Amino acid sequence: MEHGIDVDEIVARERFAEQLSVQAGSIIRRYYYGGTARTETKSDGSPVTDADRDAERFLRSRINDAFPHDSVLGEEYGEQAGDNDWKWILDPIDGTKSFVTGVPLFTVLIAVVHDGAPQLGVIHNPITNETVSASIGNGCRFNGTPTFVRPCNDLAAAMVLTTDPAELARRRPNYSRALTETTGSIRTWADGYGYLLVATGRADAMIDPIVQPWDVAPLYPVITEAGGILTDCDGNQSQEKLATSALAATPGVHGALLNLAHDR
Repeated sequence: MEHGIDVDEIVARERFAEQLSVQAGSIIRRYYYGGTARTETKSDGSPVTDADRDAERFLRSRINDAFPHDSVLGEEYGEQAGDNDWKWILDPIDGTKSFVTGVPLFTVLIAVVHDGAPQLGVIHNPITNETVSASIGNGCRFNGTPTFVRPCNDLAAAMVLTTDPAELARRRPNYSRALTETTGSIRTWADGYGYLLVATGRADAMIDPIVQPWDVAPLYPVITEAGGILTDCDGNQSQEKLATSALAATPGVHGALLNLAHDR
């Protein structure tokens, strides 16, 4: 038992979350290949589809059956209060814009926090059949095998990812320019999938200038347990700040990326 939390209880929730992500991914995959998902625009201008809603309803139902006292917060259906200190945070499709256009880089995101502190995270791509999962103190796994960030100590050789370069340029124009001038390569393998690539040693950094709580919730366990560093774009590690922006990177380039943000 660590910090008053039973490790077996955390691991049980992690394994359950892995299974849930794959099962929700099967629902989403049927819509993706069937082309039957209706798309609507939410009040914030972002898209939502039948696949988002069906997958979240499925996730909530299974969680309520298995852990009826836990709280649940999801992007599409808000928060359902529980009566203990455990909370599930769900993003049924992180990357709905990719899903709608047929780009297979969207993911299912599941996180669990205890008394406000992140304890586990899962990122699952239902099209590529890739899953990373991690719980604090228990390491990060990629399709069941331990995984780690790769060593990179030189920004000029680093592969940096961001969900939307145009959004980064609008919100942080000087930082965007500095990244373009300094890093080895910038790609748009986006949303949760970018963080999966960092955790599995296939990219060196992932940057998002704006995120929502359900976007960032799984990232701290996944990135840190894979040996990386996760902060917001200004270097803060508090959960409140991490709900506004995110910078995940291998330790060898994380500091240099923050310096670029501060120097320009």
